[in-house]
Amino acid sequence: MKDDDRKFIFYLSAIFLICILIYLTRGRVKTRDTIYKLPVENKNILVIGMNVIITENIRKKLKDMDINIDYRQINEKDIYGWNLLGIEIAKNYNNYDAFVIFHSGDTLTYMASSLAFMLENINKTVVLTEKNYYKAVKLALEYRIPEIVVVDNDSILRGVRIKKINGKYISPNYPELGKINDEIVLKNEYILQYPIGPFKFIPIQPEKHISVIKIFPTIDENYIKNVISSKKIDCIILESYNKSQKLNQNILGLLGEVTKSIIVVNVTQDYTNDDSILE
Repeated sequence: MKDDDRKFIFYLSAIFLICILIYLTRGRVKTRDTIYKLPVENKNILVIGMNVIITENIRKKLKDMDINIDYRQINEKDIYGWNLLGIEIAKNYNNYDAFVIFHSGDTLTYMASSLAFMLENINKTVVLTEKNYYKAVKLALEYRIPEIVVVDNDSILRGVRIKKINGKYISPNYPELGKINDEIVLKNEYILQYPIGPFKFIPIQPEKHISVIKIFPTIDENYIKNVISSKKIDCIILESYNKSQKLNQNILGLLGEVTKSIIVVNVTQDYTNDDSILE
């Protein structure tokens, strides 16, 4: 084969691969921010008040944004109310571009985490907020973020990672997803990519029993035995130390045995980004 023929085949192959890449990405060989960004026009957003009253004053301010907003009201504080919220989103999933939940502050952290597990493979923005109504709607209007997020002050946070301390929501073990003021700046590398599978709603099962064990230096092995010996427990959440304080080997042995029959989830008590204890 001549050199000219080899060059021709090489260039032809390169062009073929580029065409495949453009097809697979639908021409979106750009930043992930561009993919998340949405045109503002003709958006339909469902706003749900969860244990808060959506006042006429709030509606008037949001009406000035000149977008299509529908409203729902759910007033249930127990776990069944959480399922009602999930059901409301699921049954309207194909009718709206995004969902905004105005939520009371007492259980918002639990609600955000619950939704993250109830709404599987979402590819639309679901944003919760306690008080930043305008910013939450603005985020839902301008961006499609495929996960549950919380807006608090100027922070955009992953819903399943938040804690509330001194009246402020923080994400101690995962970076913020972005900032929102006059402009929205996303940290794209920390945001989930769009799911491959179809959307699925998985309700919470109230009959499941969960035990939380907080590890402390003088914890007694008998205490662990008493907890794990219960026949009613379906899952144990273990709050352990950071990497500099390893668990007692006997306790690890006990937990190792119980994992054969129930789920044990290990989380850290340390409010830093160092989660190597979970490795």
